[in-house]
Amino acid sequence: MACSLADFPSLPEGTQIPMCLVEGKVQYSTPDFTNVHIYTTSVSTHPHILISNDVLHPAMSKEDSNRVFLPVSQTLWKKLQQSWYEKGFVSMLEIASNPRENQGFIVLEFVAKQTLSALKVASKFYSLIPGYKKKESGEVLAPMLSQNSVYCRSNIRCLAWHPHCIKLAVAASDDSIRIYSENSQLIPLLKCRGQHLISSMAWRPLCASELAVGCELGVVIWHIDPNSVITRPSAANTHVLSRPNHMYVTSLAWSPHGDLLVSGSASDNTMYVWAVGLDKAVPLKRVGGGGISFVSWSPDSLKLFAATTNLVFRVGGEVSSLVWDKKGCYLAVTFKNCDIIAVFMTSFVQNLKVSPCCFIRGLVSESPAVIAFQENFTEGANLTIGWSSGRVQYFPIVFTELLSNEKSYEADMLAYDLPDVSTAYSPTASFVGFS
Repeated sequence: MACSLADFPSLPEGTQIPMCLVEGKVQYSTPDFTNVHIYTTSVSTHPHILISNDVLHPAMSKEDSNRVFLPVSQTLWKKLQQSWYEKGFVSMLEIASNPRENQGFIVLEFVAKQTLSALKVASKFYSLIPGYKKKESGEVLAPMLSQNSVYCRSNIRCLAWHPHCIKLAVAASDDSIRIYSENSQLIPLLKCRGQHLISSMAWRPLCASELAVGCELGVVIWHIDPNSVITRPSAANTHVLSRPNHMYVTSLAWSPHGDLLVSGSASDNTMYVWAVGLDKAVPLKRVGGGGISFVSWSPDSLKLFAATTNLVFRVGGEVSSLVWDKKGCYLAVTFKNCDIIAVFMTSFVQNLKVSPCCFIRGLVSESPAVIAFQENFTEGANLTIGWSSGRVQYFPIVFTELLSNEKSYEADMLAYDLPDVSTAYSPTASFVGFS
């Protein structure tokens, strides 16, 4: 069922920002007083999170490390050898074909130019072959395929709520992960050498201390002792899952029972279903080109949804990310090149019904980076928003301030024409079109 954004109530003029949705009414506040606790106490015990530039320590790249050394004059053969070693064969040919670099070797320049032309023709020819996909690096794929619409300029890369407790994993732009828990001052910091270009995270169901991280290397499994007072676990607590050509894992999903982990890579058209404890993987191959940009299990563990990067498969328009709460009542959507989050109300009686709820915007110059619903929020739905500035906002959607009993909750659900709380619908089993 299609739902137009033109049907949404407009945001108020000025800089007022939405704070929460209580009893069907959006509560707004000024930017200098963003305190949601005056409207609802449903998130009063949630941790306050701000990933500022002061706490980030980005790793030094090869280009940055080269600036430390003074430039020296090198022979042409030394330049070619160094370029081949650091950047590859094509980079070496580009130096050889450049008259300013080849030191007057005309024959070498001619051969390099002809070889580059032949490689360009061959690349165009291979791109026309069905099923062929050019292998790109993680730096190229990350901004294109990440569900984070502001991946390159955001301090927050992705979020992951624990399915059974108030514990939130936040991945930052310096490839570090911080674990925030309810009523805890300890914030474990997870970082290891191979954890580069984090794209996704997933907590293992029915387990308190296992986090899967998708990155350029593959899948990094962290084992975090919830009773430990160590805030910087070592790399000895990690276990890496990787396969040839299965680099830059863009999406992860645990099965509802936590026994299987599926991973998808944007540069590989094969998904892998991992038995993590046995370090074994079963490949699920698909015919045709295009990598895997998103994977998700159905609640009954019998079906697996996968979205491909192939242009043949398109749903909707310039949508960057979609998240559905566990009850199937609210759907939040972020868009590319847009600072607004759209929240839809959904219900399932005989057919899917989608209706507009509200828009959410951040502070001035903030853009929504990542969004996620808290999985064990009993008061309604808690949309967690990671803004580009590093600020994490909780946007609770509360049906009633104090849930005295189950009947009052069900009455509110019926008043909003939403499904009963006992109804468990799979958010990954349906599609919504936007016009």
